[in-house]
Formats: sequence, structure tokens, C-alpha cells
Amino acid sequence: MKRLYTIFFSLGFAISFYAQDIYLWQVMNNRDILAWGKSVGDEFSNLKVDENKWAYNYVWGKDSTGTGDYPKKENISIKYGRLEMLAKRENFRTRGVPWLPDTAILNDKTQNLRDWNFSTSLLFSKQKYLYGIYECKFQTPPETGIWPAFWIYSGGPNKEIDIFEGKGEQNSDLHIDIHNQPYPSWFGGWVRLKEPMHKKFANVRAQWDSNCVILSVNDSIVAHYFGKMNVPGHIITNNAISTKKNPKAKFGTFLYPMDENTKFPNLMVLEYIRIWERPQFIITRTADELIKVNKLELNDTSLSPIEKKIDIRLRKKSRFKNYSRRPLLEIRVEVLPAERSINVYTLGNKNESIKLSILDSKGSVRFEVPEILEHKYQFVSSYIGGNQFKVKIQLSNTILEQDIDFGKMSE
Repeated sequence: MKRLYTIFFSLGFAISFYAQDIYLWQVMNNRDILAWGKSVGDEFSNLKVDENKWAYNYVWGKDSTGTGDYPKKENISIKYGRLEMLAKRENFRTRGVPWLPDTAILNDKTQNLRDWNFSTSLLFSKQKYLYGIYECKFQTPPETGIWPAFWIYSGGPNKEIDIFEGKGEQNSDLHIDIHNQPYPSWFGGWVRLKEPMHKKFANVRAQWDSNCVILSVNDSIVAHYFGKMNVPGHIITNNAISTKKNPKAKFGTFLYPMDENTKFPNLMVLEYIRIWERPQFIITRTADELIKVNKLELNDTSLSPIEKKIDIRLRKKSRFKNYSRRPLLEIRVEVLPAERSINVYTLGNKNESIKLSILDSKGSVRFEVPEILEHKYQFVSSYIGGNQFKVKIQLSNTILEQDIDFGKMSE
């Protein structure tokens, strides 16, 4: 009979006032556990946009794409913990690229200083990122010509990950795309949602490794791309407008323009952008089933097992099939200081038993759920008998623990 060992460990992270901390554990098929630390994205919990993280325009200027809209800082605000991104019809005169002279001719063949009729919204990360998990929850307007997106731009026209692009005239569909020359480029396609994005928030995710990108929509993996995508990139989200008439543009395509029925102003809303750059550590099970905690000393997310030698001829054919080697299970713990509560989510193998307990500062169990199954959501209410408590998750013979101290939140 094999002997089983259990290891206890705690993750210690500082929690700031009104911040939201998110912890993520991915259980791989071989039962290795990738433990991701606190997200370094943005929960939009402050009253204003964090300008240490975000710029309000492209680094190359306002309108190099030639769509005819101009991103404005004034169109972005935070209300009730959500980012609001406006697209407006308004007349104003300014430079498309601030540092070029008025008479310069831009890529769209127009003069730099000119009249504009539409303003939009854009956030452009000041930091570049490489590998990790990139996730966004959003809602978009159902207006013809509106072009919302969440993407990673790594330079040039052929180095980007379009985690999602939408068009308001077909707001039940979103488009995913990878541009990566000299490897197979223009990888992408449309994904149909159960509900349109103006009626229900959608969630998209890219898990980016040195050898592949795995794309998910509403917690379901929809595509994978294999290729060396290894150039750091900026995170961008925008609520843009395609304004220019194009007789060749078909309904629902990106350049299909707004029309007389498009309503302004209209609004794209983001609940969060979450970025895990790499796991904090990996828990590895050896042949004798002893579980060990190892520090992560890797250059990427190390999503082994990943098919590194897949036949290039099969990539396009199989790109929208379920990713057969995805994580077996995910457990996510979200701490919401303002509500003095936590959320626990699980996603994956419904046959994998999970137990959840909440312990107070004395170690007494105050709340317990004996078993959580796939897709089941458990909300733990605010007051558990003090400021300090522990979230304890038991997975097979492994126990994961997370310390929470609401008392530190007001410091």
C-alpha cells in the first residue's frame, strides 16, 4: 500500500485598501499544481484610472489605423468599480500625431491637423509583458460600426494576440486572432456566444507560453495556436469606431462602418483586467507520491505538457478543437475587501473532489463546504468572527491555504 503525505503551506501577500486580490491554482493532468500569485492587472477599484499603469492613446499617435476616430482621455472614467469607455459623436480640431507638424501627412493619407467628428476610448499599458495569463471581463454596445477589443501588441503588423475583437452589429460574436510572422499568421475566427455582449458580461483569456497561446471565452477553451510568440507586448483595450465608408466591407467585418442608426454616445464597460505574469511556484508529485514545493526558475509559464512537435499541417484544421492537454482543474480565490468577503470559483474536472473551509484566527472552522463541483460558485459572506481568517482548500491529498487579514486593509 502506498503511503500518502500531505503538505501544508501558506501564501502571504499584502492587501491594500479597496484592492482585490486574486489567487489561482491550476492542477495539471499529471497532478502538478501551478500556483499563481496575486494578479498585477487592474480591478478598477480606485476613483480614477491608475496613470502609472495606463496611457490613453497609442504610442505612435491617435489614428494610424485610419478608422477616423480619436481616443480621448476625457472619455474614460471609473464608476462603481467598473471602467467606462465612451464613444461619442463630436466635432473638434486637433493633431492626429501630437509631435508631428500640422502639415504632416499620416498613414491614412490625411493631414495631421484636421477636423474630427468622433472621439473614442483607449487604454495602453505602459509596461510590456511576456508570457502568463491575460484575462478581461467586459460588456460592449450593440451599435453598428463600434469596434471594441482587448489585445496584446508586440510590434509591427504581424506580432499581436487579439484576445478578442467585436463588432457592434453582430454583438453575439467575437473574433480571436494571432498575428505572428514568420510563423503561421492571420490565425483566427469568430466565436458565437450564448448571449450577446450587451446583455451579459463576457470573459476572455489568453494563456501565453513560449510555444503556444491558449484562448478561452467564458471559461471554455476555444482555440490554441502553436508557434514561437516570444516578443514582449503592451496590453490594449479600446472602444473604437469604424467611421469611413467602404463599399467592399461586408456586414460584421471590422471595416464595416457606422451608419445613421448608430446611437451615440455608447459605452463599453470593463469589470477587470487580470494579468498573471508567471506562477509563484510549482508543486510537483514524485513517483512515491510525496508532494514537494519547488521555486519556479523558468523563463515562461512552463505549461508542460504542451505539444511542441505538432504537425504544422494540422494546426489550422484543429485550431478550434478543445485543447486536450489543458489544466485538469482551476481554483480561483478572489478577495473583496470593500465587501469584506471572498469568492471561490472552480473550473475543470467535476470528478475531482474539492473541500472548502474558512477558519478563524484561532484555527476553528467557521464555515465549511464538504464538496464543490465543476462550475459551482461559492460566496463566503463578510463577517466570520474577526479580521483574520484562513481559506483552506483540500484537493485529494493536497491542502492549499491562503491567509486573509481584513484588519490590514484600512492601514
